[in-house]
Amino acid sequence: MAPVKLFYLRRPDGKINFGDDLSPTLLEYVIAKEVVWAPIASCDIVGIGSILGKACKRIQIAKYTTRKILQRKEKKTIIWGSGFIKERRPVTSTHLDVRLVRGPKTSNLLKRNNLPFGDPGLLAADIVPKPNEKKYSLGIIPHFVDAQSSMVSHLQNSVRHSTIISVEEEPKTVLRKISECDFIMSSSLHGLIVADSYGIPNLRLRLSDKIIGGDFKFLDYARSIDRPNVMPINLQNLTNDIQLDVLFENDQSYQGNIHEIKCGIMSSIDDL
Repeated sequence: MAPVKLFYLRRPDGKINFGDDLSPTLLEYVIAKEVVWAPIASCDIVGIGSILGKACKRIQIAKYTTRKILQRKEKKTIIWGSGFIKERRPVTSTHLDVRLVRGPKTSNLLKRNNLPFGDPGLLAADIVPKPNEKKYSLGIIPHFVDAQSSMVSHLQNSVRHSTIISVEEEPKTVLRKISECDFIMSSSLHGLIVADSYGIPNLRLRLSDKIIGGDFKFLDYARSIDRPNVMPINLQNLTNDIQLDVLFENDQSYQGNIHEIKCGIMSSIDDL
């Protein structure tokens, strides 16, 4: 049986970015088939990440060119859990088989109604089960563009039994480390998504202005699960003696919506 060809972003420097490189692990879990990376022009599926803007344009060009050369209709590329990275003009998506998008903001830009929402990263706890015991009070997850921020080490020094989790580690290692924490703070979107998968209270960090698209992808995800607040906390207002129970007293009841979302994620490609 031929492997399923999946497009997801890979860093030019060859390093791992957990949020993107988690994509094949998630897809293999759901469809129980071998998955290999493929370029947009020849992939079967576009996976998780803020890659829809790039995918819509390149797939349309590639499919049109192929039809013109071969004089036949190409199979539509499946979109599974992808999203846009920022606000933009709505795009035509008739050349795509859209099964699942990250959230309603992405759906609106595709001009499609009644699309199921959900980031497949919510399946993380099904892939790497929860540990029997926690190891860390707080896991700090900087996006790779924030890895050298002085605020990361300051935060770690302010909280006993905290750990910094690198998004450049192997995806299942990152899942395991997140699962071992009582609380999570993350400037990486998938750090928050995976924490939600494990039912771990989490807060968004803003460590720089380097993340493209600002709040868009965070709000897109939050609205998909009815999360009331995903705005970043202000580290400047924190004291050197951080009380985690007080800091994380915000309502986490939205995590009760996640089981239903996960069922929709699984069923969206159960015909593959």
